[in-house]
Amino acid sequence: MFRLLEMQNVTDVSTIKMVKPRIPSINLGGLTFTTEVERNNPFRDSIRITKPVVTLTSKNKFLKQSDAENKEIEIQPLAESMIDTIELEIS
Repeated sequence: MFRLLEMQNVTDVSTIKMVKPRIPSINLGGLTFTTEVERNNPFRDSIRITKPVVTLTSKNKFLKQSDAENKEIEIQPLAESMIDTIELEIS
């Protein structure tokens, strides 16, 4: 029971942020948006998450969403971990 309560609190205090968002290419077909994602773990136990889905919006209008992946990532205790690069093609 305690472990379950602790995991519920992870989302309350843990943060996910985009790191180095950029537009590496623009052409007639659209543009490419690329970013890395960083997740912190303020607890003494490691946590496992699946790769996050990034949603790109502008003025509350949906533009694009990254594909969901069944990829598990371990976040070490009391640390920030960089998660894979996420790339979105916007046309």
